[in-house]
Amino acid sequence: MSGTPHLTLALEMSSEELMHRLLAREMGINAMSFVDPETRRDPDLAYNAAHAMERFKGSGLYFLKRPRMSLDDLKATISRAALSGKVTGVIVDYLQLVSGQGRETLTAHYENVAQVLAECAKLHRIWILVAFQVNQEGGVRYGEGLLNACDMALFLGKNEAEYRHMNDMAWLEMRVSRFTPLQDIGNENVPAFVIDRKVGPHFRDIQEQPAFNPDFGDASRARAEA
Repeated sequence: MSGTPHLTLALEMSSEELMHRLLAREMGINAMSFVDPETRRDPDLAYNAAHAMERFKGSGLYFLKRPRMSLDDLKATISRAALSGKVTGVIVDYLQLVSGQGRETLTAHYENVAQVLAECAKLHRIWILVAFQVNQEGGVRYGEGLLNACDMALFLGKNEAEYRHMNDMAWLEMRVSRFTPLQDIGNENVPAFVIDRKVGPHFRDIQEQPAFNPDFGDASRARAEA
């Protein structure tokens, strides 16, 4: 969203789903509008979406849908992206979906994935952001090897709302940071983020107002003015 050119490797969600969320956030609507049969027939939605798409043209935002991506394929894809000179970093969503385990245990495999990502970042001088699952105790699922490989690890904590009409709150706990002091972003008692389900959905800072772009409020008026 800030215009930093990067590649997102979508190992779970589709490229279309990811783009729908970005467009919805820009338009101030929920991403389900793009898949609901009734709203999809609304000509204003198509017009507003095309208008919102202008925000992302030339921004260096790339998606690549790769389910069941092997570790070798992951390494080659990151190398090609870095050598293209078009991106400064790569987002991998998410670590436990990288396949290619072979005869090693899952713990050893995912530790190997983390080390390969660290090596790629150093070799190509790019940043790599990888999401990973945690277990019920709040530790890294299938081992702590990721923490040894990364330069910074942030654990997302969430306060689930008691009632449906309320939004979940969240915060980030910094567990590892090689080059900066440890600093959490909020805590369980004072969360820093809210999950905005009306727009996006996405995590937004609690002090921020929900995203709304007045340019997308009345497509008919916008067309008339154009």
